[in-house]
Amino acid sequence: MKMNSSPRPAALRLRIALALLLMVLFYLLALGIAAALLSIPYWEWTTLHRVDLKLALFGLLGGGVVLYSIIPRRETFQAPGPQVTPATQPQLFRELRRVASATGQRMPDEVYLLPDVNAWVADYGRRRILAIGLPLMHLLTVSQFRAVLAHEFGHYSGGDTRLGAWIYRVRKSMARTVHELNEFGHILRHPFRWYTLGFLKLTYAISRAQEFEADRVAARVTSPQALMDGLQRVHSGGPAFAHYWQTETVPVLRSGYRAPLGLGFMHYLQTPDVAQWLETHQERAQAASSDPFDTHPTLTERLRAAARLPKRSAPDTDPPADTLLQDTESAEHALLQFLMEHRQELQPVEWADIGTQVWAPQWRERREHLREHLRGLTARDLPELARNPHTWTARRQRLAERGMDDNQTQASAWAAIGAALADAGVRAGFHVHALPGEAITLERGTDRFEPFQLTGGLAHGHVTPEAFVDALNRVGLADVDLGDTGA
Repeated sequence: MKMNSSPRPAALRLRIALALLLMVLFYLLALGIAAALLSIPYWEWTTLHRVDLKLALFGLLGGGVVLYSIIPRRETFQAPGPQVTPATQPQLFRELRRVASATGQRMPDEVYLLPDVNAWVADYGRRRILAIGLPLMHLLTVSQFRAVLAHEFGHYSGGDTRLGAWIYRVRKSMARTVHELNEFGHILRHPFRWYTLGFLKLTYAISRAQEFEADRVAARVTSPQALMDGLQRVHSGGPAFAHYWQTETVPVLRSGYRAPLGLGFMHYLQTPDVAQWLETHQERAQAASSDPFDTHPTLTERLRAAARLPKRSAPDTDPPADTLLQDTESAEHALLQFLMEHRQELQPVEWADIGTQVWAPQWRERREHLREHLRGLTARDLPELARNPHTWTARRQRLAERGMDDNQTQASAWAAIGAALADAGVRAGFHVHALPGEAITLERGTDRFEPFQLTGGLAHGHVTPEAFVDALNRVGLADVDLGDTGA
């Protein structure tokens, strides 16, 4: 199926023409104001036959600031991730060629992987760039992923990447002008600020209209249902992956290891707490209202627009999109090494071993570092500290990391105590269970406890003092000196 790019709706063409006009008028306005400012000394001399030094400096500096601010800056392209090629990912490129043919577009010149539930396209000079989120492929099916690709190729067919590059540069020039004039003088910035706000509203409206047009392309190449399912998964999966990345993946990378990124993410999404959070997030996303400064329509607006498009039959089979990858582990390895800037070779580790390989050494190091401040403190003392936080201000500040406000200091101190309890459990023979999205649990036979859930719950009043002490007493850790590391 080959599809030529469809003409833009008349309303969108009018907005684009108006945006181009406003671009020209912005530079004319800036040049006019700069010329007027720079001519102040000349006007004073020829009209009043004198030159006020302060006024002359105001004009010269003001005009210079305006001219400097509006000069377009050369954008240097930086690879957002490792580049993939037809040789390394033949199945993925077959899919890309299929979508390119269906949308009547030429293939991108360069394709990169991202650590994000997202995909984007751009033009840098004559180079056509496509970036694909590796976790996006873990999250979607092939038909949903095809809809995402077709949406991005729709931006090519609509000329959005070329127009967007111009709009982006003008926005940056406007923002730079307002910022520089704000530093220089409040009076001059007002006309530019008003003009910038109007330009942003118009161009963001263009961006939202372009998203609808790209969605129509995606629905024609695949189906409205594939598009809608993909949109919903991306809207919920994006924030979930960001949290998964920061809380689960980054600590592993910092320890010099790499765990299976996609497997961990899928397990993370399936845990009850995360699944409930995703459901709430999806409801909020569908209830969100539009804003004139949004670059994209709301999820609800896009779903409603897609539902009105002509229906198409769904494929008989729809496997996960990551089956298009030749070697998932190699792709993940390349992405993670790129993000670490190849500072060290990351060692592979399974998620089942993360507790022993990553968390336990960190707890041990933190406990040993703080042992003098923890000495003499046992689990039986902690309820009193939770009831009367002001009585342990000095100790709390020593346990916490520096440069924090009071709430952060409190949280950091309790996290240090949780780490000390966890290390005490490891030294007592407990095994660490720490799969993505699940509470860190220490297990030894039938004994089990959750050190960070217990300390956090005690600090916030969710766990009673009696329940806290009883939980640690049952596993034999209620009377352990948290500062006694045996060192």
